[in-house]
Amino acid sequence: MKKNILIPLSVLSIIGLILAIPFDLPISQFLYDQSNLLGRFGEAVGEVPGVLVGVFGCAALLFTYKRNSKFSKISSYIFGGLFLVLLSFMAAGLPTHYIEMPSWVTYVFTIIYIFGAVYIVKKTPEALYPKLRKLAWIAVLTFITETIAINLIKFGWSRVRFRDLLESTEAFSAWFIPRGFTGNTEYTSFPSGHVANASVILFITLLPSVYQKLRKYQNWFYVISFVWIGLIMVSRIIMGAHFLSDTIVGLWVTVVILQLFQIVFKLKKEI
Repeated sequence: MKKNILIPLSVLSIIGLILAIPFDLPISQFLYDQSNLLGRFGEAVGEVPGVLVGVFGCAALLFTYKRNSKFSKISSYIFGGLFLVLLSFMAAGLPTHYIEMPSWVTYVFTIIYIFGAVYIVKKTPEALYPKLRKLAWIAVLTFITETIAINLIKFGWSRVRFRDLLESTEAFSAWFIPRGFTGNTEYTSFPSGHVANASVILFITLLPSVYQKLRKYQNWFYVISFVWIGLIMVSRIIMGAHFLSDTIVGLWVTVVILQLFQIVFKLKKEI
Protein backbone atom coordinates (compact mmCIF):
# COMPACT_ATOMS: atom_id res chain seq x y z
CA MET A 1 0.00 0.00 0.00
CA LYS A 2 1.28 3.47 -0.88
CA LYS A 3 2.69 5.61 1.94
CA ASN A 4 0.46 8.52 0.94
CA ILE A 5 -2.48 6.23 1.70
CA LEU A 6 -1.05 4.41 4.70
CA ILE A 7 -0.08 7.50 6.70
CA PRO A 8 -3.47 9.30 6.63
CA LEU A 9 -5.21 5.97 7.20
CA SER A 10 -3.08 5.46 10.32
CA VAL A 11 -3.86 8.95 11.61
CA LEU A 12 -7.61 8.57 11.01
CA SER A 13 -7.60 5.15 12.67
CA ILE A 14 -5.80 6.43 15.77
CA ILE A 15 -8.25 9.33 16.04
CA GLY A 16 -11.12 6.89 15.59
CA LEU A 17 -9.86 4.57 18.35
CA ILE A 18 -9.39 7.50 20.73
CA LEU A 19 -12.90 8.78 20.01
CA ALA A 20 -14.24 5.25 20.42
CA ILE A 21 -13.25 5.21 24.09
CA PRO A 22 -16.11 7.54 25.12
CA PHE A 23 -18.32 7.18 22.02
CA ASP A 24 -18.31 3.47 21.07
CA LEU A 25 -21.56 2.82 22.91
CA PRO A 26 -23.40 6.06 21.94
CA ILE A 27 -22.55 5.57 18.25
CA SER A 28 -23.96 2.05 18.30
CA GLN A 29 -27.06 3.21 20.18
CA PHE A 30 -27.65 5.89 17.54
CA LEU A 31 -27.10 3.68 14.46
CA TYR A 32 -28.60 0.36 15.59
CA ASP A 33 -31.37 -0.83 13.29
CA GLN A 34 -31.47 -4.47 12.25
CA SER A 35 -34.08 -3.75 9.59
CA ASN A 36 -31.76 -1.31 7.80
CA LEU A 37 -31.06 -2.35 4.18
CA LEU A 38 -27.39 -1.31 4.28
CA GLY A 39 -26.90 -3.30 7.45
CA ARG A 40 -28.50 -6.41 6.00
CA PHE A 41 -26.65 -6.01 2.71
CA GLY A 42 -23.27 -5.74 4.44
CA GLU A 43 -24.05 -8.72 6.63
CA ALA A 44 -24.92 -10.91 3.64
CA VAL A 45 -22.28 -10.01 1.07
CA GLY A 46 -19.69 -7.87 2.87
CA GLU A 47 -17.14 -10.68 3.08
CA VAL A 48 -17.62 -12.04 -0.44
CA PRO A 49 -15.07 -9.84 -2.31
CA GLY A 50 -12.39 -10.76 0.22
CA VAL A 51 -13.05 -14.47 -0.25
CA LEU A 52 -13.00 -14.01 -4.03
CA VAL A 53 -9.47 -12.60 -3.69
CA GLY A 54 -8.56 -15.95 -2.17
CA VAL A 55 -10.33 -17.73 -5.05
CA PHE A 56 -8.29 -15.75 -7.58
CA GLY A 57 -5.08 -16.53 -5.69
CA CYS A 58 -5.87 -20.26 -5.64
CA ALA A 59 -6.56 -20.31 -9.37
CA ALA A 60 -3.28 -18.50 -10.02
CA LEU A 61 -1.34 -20.98 -7.86
CA LEU A 62 -2.89 -23.86 -9.75
CA PHE A 63 -1.48 -22.73 -13.10
CA THR A 64 1.75 -20.89 -12.27
CA TYR A 65 3.79 -23.59 -10.50
CA LYS A 66 7.35 -24.32 -11.58
CA ARG A 67 7.26 -27.27 -13.95
CA ASN A 68 10.60 -28.65 -12.71
CA SER A 69 9.72 -28.44 -9.01
CA LYS A 70 7.76 -31.28 -7.42
CA PHE A 71 7.18 -29.26 -4.24
CA SER A 72 5.85 -26.31 -6.24
CA LYS A 73 3.52 -28.64 -8.13
CA ILE A 74 2.18 -30.40 -5.03
CA SER A 75 1.70 -27.16 -3.06
CA SER A 76 -0.10 -25.66 -6.03
CA TYR A 77 -2.48 -28.61 -6.25
CA ILE A 78 -3.22 -28.40 -2.53
CA PHE A 79 -3.55 -24.63 -2.13
CA GLY A 80 -4.67 -24.12 -5.69
CA GLY A 81 -6.98 -26.96 -6.60
CA LEU A 82 -8.49 -27.92 -3.26
CA PHE A 83 -8.73 -24.41 -1.82
CA LEU A 84 -10.07 -23.09 -5.11
CA VAL A 85 -13.14 -25.28 -4.73
CA LEU A 86 -13.51 -24.70 -0.99
CA LEU A 87 -13.20 -20.91 -1.15
CA SER A 88 -15.47 -20.69 -4.19
CA PHE A 89 -18.11 -22.67 -2.29
CA MET A 90 -17.56 -20.45 0.74
CA ALA A 91 -17.98 -17.24 -1.28
CA ALA A 92 -21.12 -18.61 -2.92
CA GLY A 93 -22.58 -19.83 0.37
CA LEU A 94 -21.91 -16.84 2.65
CA PRO A 95 -25.07 -14.90 1.68
CA THR A 96 -27.24 -17.95 2.46
CA HIS A 97 -26.43 -17.53 6.15
CA TYR A 98 -28.45 -14.32 6.12
CA ILE A 99 -30.71 -14.53 3.05
CA GLU A 100 -33.02 -17.42 2.30
CA MET A 101 -32.40 -18.77 -1.20
CA PRO A 102 -32.50 -22.13 -3.02
CA SER A 103 -29.49 -24.38 -2.45
CA TRP A 104 -28.84 -24.64 -6.19
CA VAL A 105 -27.88 -20.96 -6.25
CA THR A 106 -24.83 -21.75 -4.12
CA TYR A 107 -23.66 -24.45 -6.51
CA VAL A 108 -24.21 -22.27 -9.57
CA PHE A 109 -22.17 -19.41 -8.11
CA THR A 110 -19.48 -21.83 -6.98
CA ILE A 111 -19.02 -22.94 -10.59
CA ILE A 112 -19.12 -19.33 -11.83
CA TYR A 113 -16.43 -18.28 -9.35
CA ILE A 114 -14.17 -21.22 -10.20
CA PHE A 115 -14.36 -20.79 -13.95
CA GLY A 116 -14.23 -17.00 -13.70
CA ALA A 117 -10.98 -17.10 -11.71
CA VAL A 118 -9.46 -19.73 -14.01
CA TYR A 119 -10.42 -17.69 -17.07
CA ILE A 120 -8.67 -14.57 -15.74
CA VAL A 121 -5.51 -16.52 -14.93
CA LYS A 122 -5.43 -18.32 -18.28
CA LYS A 123 -5.76 -14.99 -20.09
CA THR A 124 -2.55 -13.83 -18.38
CA PRO A 125 0.58 -14.23 -20.57
CA GLU A 126 2.88 -16.97 -19.25
CA ALA A 127 5.75 -14.48 -19.17
CA LEU A 128 3.95 -12.82 -16.23
CA TYR A 129 3.46 -16.06 -14.28
CA PRO A 130 6.42 -15.52 -11.87
CA LYS A 131 4.98 -12.14 -10.77
CA LEU A 132 1.46 -13.53 -10.76
CA ARG A 133 2.55 -16.39 -8.50
CA LYS A 134 3.87 -13.92 -5.94
CA LEU A 135 0.54 -12.13 -5.99
CA ALA A 136 -1.25 -15.46 -5.69
CA TRP A 137 0.61 -16.39 -2.50
CA ILE A 138 -0.05 -12.92 -1.07
CA ALA A 139 -3.77 -13.28 -1.82
CA VAL A 140 -4.15 -16.78 -0.34
CA LEU A 141 -1.91 -16.30 2.70
CA THR A 142 -3.41 -12.90 3.54
CA PHE A 143 -6.92 -14.34 3.58
CA ILE A 144 -5.94 -17.42 5.60
CA THR A 145 -3.74 -15.55 8.08
CA GLU A 146 -6.15 -12.71 8.80
CA THR A 147 -8.96 -15.23 9.35
CA ILE A 148 -6.89 -17.15 11.91
CA ALA A 149 -5.63 -13.96 13.58
CA ILE A 150 -9.11 -12.45 13.88
CA ASN A 151 -10.54 -15.54 15.52
CA LEU A 152 -7.65 -15.90 17.95
CA ILE A 153 -8.14 -12.30 19.08
CA LYS A 154 -11.93 -12.62 19.20
CA PHE A 155 -12.05 -15.60 21.51
CA GLY A 156 -9.25 -14.21 23.67
CA TRP A 157 -10.80 -10.74 24.04
CA SER A 158 -14.38 -11.70 24.96
CA ARG A 159 -16.06 -8.39 24.14
CA VAL A 160 -19.85 -8.53 24.12
CA ARG A 161 -21.72 -7.45 21.00
CA PHE A 162 -23.93 -4.37 21.17
CA ARG A 163 -27.06 -6.34 20.22
CA ASP A 164 -26.70 -8.21 23.52
CA LEU A 165 -26.64 -4.96 25.51
CA LEU A 166 -30.13 -3.76 24.61
CA GLU A 167 -31.63 -4.55 28.02
CA SER A 168 -28.59 -3.53 30.05
CA THR A 169 -25.20 -2.01 29.19
CA GLU A 170 -23.47 -3.32 32.32
CA ALA A 171 -21.47 -5.89 30.33
CA PHE A 172 -20.05 -3.23 28.00
CA SER A 173 -16.26 -2.91 28.04
CA ALA A 174 -13.81 -0.53 26.36
CA TRP A 175 -12.07 -1.87 23.26
CA PHE A 176 -8.61 -1.95 24.84
CA ILE A 177 -9.63 -4.16 27.78
CA PRO A 178 -9.39 -7.95 27.13
CA ARG A 179 -11.69 -10.05 29.31
CA GLY A 180 -10.24 -13.52 28.91
CA PHE A 181 -11.14 -16.54 26.81
CA THR A 182 -14.70 -17.23 25.70
CA GLY A 183 -16.49 -19.91 23.73
CA ASN A 184 -19.63 -17.81 23.30
CA THR A 185 -19.88 -16.26 19.82
CA GLU A 186 -21.90 -13.37 21.22
CA TYR A 187 -18.76 -12.34 23.13
CA THR A 188 -16.65 -12.07 20.00
CA SER A 189 -17.32 -8.47 19.03
CA PHE A 190 -13.65 -7.42 18.98
CA PRO A 191 -12.38 -7.20 16.30
CA SER A 192 -14.77 -7.41 13.35
CA GLY A 193 -14.27 -10.48 11.19
CA HIS A 194 -16.64 -9.14 8.55
CA VAL A 195 -14.53 -5.99 8.18
CA ALA A 196 -11.26 -7.92 8.22
CA ASN A 197 -12.48 -10.18 5.43
CA ALA A 198 -13.96 -7.24 3.52
CA SER A 199 -10.60 -5.44 3.79
CA VAL A 200 -8.88 -8.19 1.80
CA ILE A 201 -10.34 -6.34 -1.19
CA LEU A 202 -7.32 -4.02 -0.83
CA PHE A 203 -5.44 -6.75 -2.68
CA ILE A 204 -6.82 -5.36 -5.95
CA THR A 205 -4.51 -2.34 -5.53
CA LEU A 206 -1.60 -4.76 -6.13
CA LEU A 207 -2.91 -6.05 -9.46
CA PRO A 208 -1.16 -3.33 -11.51
CA SER A 209 2.17 -4.82 -10.45
CA VAL A 210 1.38 -7.68 -12.85
CA TYR A 211 -1.20 -6.22 -15.19
CA GLN A 212 0.38 -2.98 -16.42
CA LYS A 213 -2.77 -1.99 -18.32
CA LEU A 214 -4.44 -1.56 -14.93
CA ARG A 215 -1.96 1.02 -13.63
CA LYS A 216 -4.09 3.93 -14.80
CA TYR A 217 -6.93 2.57 -12.68
CA GLN A 218 -4.96 2.05 -9.46
CA ASN A 219 -6.32 5.14 -7.71
CA TRP A 220 -9.79 3.92 -8.52
CA PHE A 221 -8.92 0.56 -6.97
CA TYR A 222 -8.11 2.40 -3.75
CA VAL A 223 -11.37 4.35 -3.95
CA ILE A 224 -13.42 1.20 -4.59
CA SER A 225 -11.65 -0.67 -1.78
CA PHE A 226 -12.10 1.98 0.88
CA VAL A 227 -15.69 2.79 -0.12
CA TRP A 228 -16.52 -0.90 0.18
CA ILE A 229 -14.70 -1.27 3.51
CA GLY A 230 -16.36 1.89 4.85
CA LEU A 231 -19.82 0.63 3.92
CA ILE A 232 -19.20 -2.70 5.63
CA MET A 233 -17.85 -0.96 8.74
CA VAL A 234 -21.01 1.13 9.01
CA SER A 235 -23.24 -1.87 8.24
CA ARG A 236 -21.76 -3.92 11.09
CA ILE A 237 -22.39 -1.11 13.56
CA ILE A 238 -25.95 -0.74 12.26
CA MET A 239 -26.62 -4.44 12.82
CA GLY A 240 -25.34 -4.28 16.40
CA ALA A 241 -22.69 -6.89 15.65
CA HIS A 242 -19.73 -4.57 16.28
CA PHE A 243 -18.69 -1.23 17.70
CA LEU A 244 -16.71 1.43 15.83
CA SER A 245 -13.44 0.31 17.43
CA ASP A 246 -14.08 -3.32 16.43
CA THR A 247 -14.34 -2.32 12.79
CA ILE A 248 -11.20 -0.16 12.86
CA VAL A 249 -9.09 -2.94 14.36
CA GLY A 250 -10.62 -5.46 11.93
CA LEU A 251 -9.43 -3.28 9.07
CA TRP A 252 -5.93 -2.99 10.51
CA VAL A 253 -5.49 -6.70 11.12
CA THR A 254 -5.81 -7.20 7.37
CA VAL A 255 -3.77 -4.11 6.41
CA VAL A 256 -0.83 -5.23 8.59
CA ILE A 257 -0.94 -8.79 7.29
CA LEU A 258 -1.20 -7.65 3.67
CA GLN A 259 1.77 -5.33 4.16
CA LEU A 260 3.75 -8.13 5.82
CA PHE A 261 3.27 -10.52 2.92
CA GLN A 262 4.18 -7.81 0.44
CA ILE A 263 7.54 -7.60 2.21
CA VAL A 264 7.93 -11.39 2.49
CA PHE A 265 7.38 -11.82 -1.23
CA LYS A 266 9.49 -8.73 -1.99
CA LEU A 267 6.66 -6.77 -3.54
CA LYS A 268 8.05 -3.56 -2.05
CA LYS A 269 7.88 -1.35 -5.09
CA GLU A 270 5.08 1.17 -4.87
CA ILE A 271 3.03 1.02 -8.04
